Amino acid sequence: MACYFSNPLPVEVTPMVTLWDSGLGGIRISSLIDYPIKALLFESTSNIKISVEVLAETCFCLQEKNIPFSFLISDCGKRIFLFPQMQTSATSHSVSGWECSGYFLFKSRNDFDEATEEAMVTRLGDVSLDEQGFQVVKELCCSIASKLACLFLGE
Repeated sequence: MACYFSNPLPVEVTPMVTLWDSGLGGIRISSLIDYPIKALLFESTSNIKISVEVLAETCFCLQEKNIPFSFLISDCGKRIFLFPQMQTSATSHSVSGWECSGYFLFKSRNDFDEATEEAMVTRLGDVSLDEQGFQVVKELCCSIASKLACLFLGE
C-alpha cells in the first residue's frame, strides 16, 4: 500500500542517534530516541541499492530468529524504518508499519472516538522489543551493513 501524506508521520520527525555510517556515501543506520516502539532507520546517503540489500538481509535474519517486524518506506526509498517486535501471549500478531509509524486505522467511528494517545502508545509499547533484544538487532544490522558496504563500495 502506498500513501502520500502532506505532513510527516510521527516516526519521521522523531530524534535519532546514528549507530553506523559507511562514511563513504552509502548507508547510515540510526536508532529512534524516545519513541513508543524501538525502531531503526536505514538511510541511503547516495546508493539506495546498499540500503535495500542491508534491509533485505536483516529481515531474512530476523525471520530466521522468529522476530516479527514491520517496516515503512519513506522519501522514495531513501529512508526505511524497521520496527522489530516481540510476540507474547497478549500480542499474537505484529503491529503494521502504518501503526508503528503513528498512523492508526479504526474499524468504526466508535473505536476512533474512544481511542486515546495513551492507548496507542501502550499498543506500540506492548510489542516493542526489550532493551537486550533490541541491542541484538542493532548489532546484527551494523554487522550486516559493514559486510555489505565493503562488498558494494569495493566494486
